[in-house]
Amino acid sequence: DGLATSFPVGIGMAAMWDVDVAYRIGVAMGKEFRGKGKHQALGPVLDLGRDPRNGRSAESGGEDPYLDAQTTTAVVKGIQSTPTIATIKHYNANHRENGRTTNNIIASMRSLTEINGLTFRTAVQEGGAFSVMNAYNLINGEKCAENPTVLTSILRDYWGFPFYVVSDWGSIWDTKKAITAGCDIEMGSTLYQNNLPTLVANGQVTQATIDQAVRRVLRTKLLAGMLDYQPDGDPNDVNSVAHQQLCLEAARKSIVLLENQDNILPLS
Repeated sequence: DGLATSFPVGIGMAAMWDVDVAYRIGVAMGKEFRGKGKHQALGPVLDLGRDPRNGRSAESGGEDPYLDAQTTTAVVKGIQSTPTIATIKHYNANHRENGRTTNNIIASMRSLTEINGLTFRTAVQEGGAFSVMNAYNLINGEKCAENPTVLTSILRDYWGFPFYVVSDWGSIWDTKKAITAGCDIEMGSTLYQNNLPTLVANGQVTQATIDQAVRRVLRTKLLAGMLDYQPDGDPNDVNSVAHQQLCLEAARKSIVLLENQDNILPLS
């Protein structure tokens, strides 16, 4: 069934300015995922709210990199305090839904590491996020799923991320580029399944590249407890009274009140 607690969206949690509540929401989310028998949450969203016209700004953590990073990292920690894997997305520079699969974001290294990248770096280095989902867009002319600067140089070499990257659904265009750049798992299409055996057989993709991707997946599953003892979730956690109360607390804290000084707002 689709029943679950409806916690505040990302920008609502950022508006709480309360990392303790954000952490407790993450814990509750993790318990509800396990209560439904799920191992991996496809969230939270770490995108910055760069444009109010963006259709998914509500899922973002707002426009401030530091506030966004602190809030979402707390959610990641909460989710992963349970046996649920958090997936931080959409890496990187995903700011608008209009043209999201073809937008080419021109970004400096500083932007990718300190501004747009701060949320991801914090979630990786302080939150211990187990999974990263690449964005659909291009960065400096290369798809995020096929971008070695984004997936290897920054994420692995600079930040030390040891776990796996999963593609956003259907975000890979070129199998060889994606697996070589560091996209370990393909979702939403069958390019890896269809093309990798031939690419390995003819030497265009090395066995070492495949082994590396498999190693990252197995490392993550081992550390998350999926391959040995992982307790079953409790279905009673799903939309429980305790989580409803937490949801109410969070909703109240996410409300921002404005004072209508000098009648600047068109309100009676």
